[in-house]
Amino acid sequence: MEDAATKKKLLVDFLPASGKVFATLKFTPEAGGTCEATESKVTGIDVLAEALTDPGKEPIELEGTARGEAKSWYLEVENPQPSAFWLVKEGAGKEVKIGTEEKLEAFGVPATLTGLALVTLVSGKNWSPLA
Repeated sequence: MEDAATKKKLLVDFLPASGKVFATLKFTPEAGGTCEATESKVTGIDVLAEALTDPGKEPIELEGTARGEAKSWYLEVENPQPSAFWLVKEGAGKEVKIGTEEKLEAFGVPATLTGLALVTLVSGKNWSPLA
């Protein structure tokens, strides 16, 4: 999938295993603490992350870039999350909008996920996020 604005950046879409719950956050109050929340479900449907090279953290441009393989790649969560992405399936592309009801929430309010992950295969073999 690609970003809808330029159709150049390679995006990875994270979805919950089923339904709309990504995770359940559980809290253990410390001695003397006053927090009343013991848990909150993190709900939503789409979390988009950009695929980047390792090393260098360079964006993977879909046009004109060598589509090589490497032992690892970075995934960086898009911040802010786009309101749409370009989905290419069976050679045809279309814009997919992300509705408000599909965005992340925790404690019943909008939530933001941030982060950068280095992704490798357990086998240690080279691979490509474009494959």
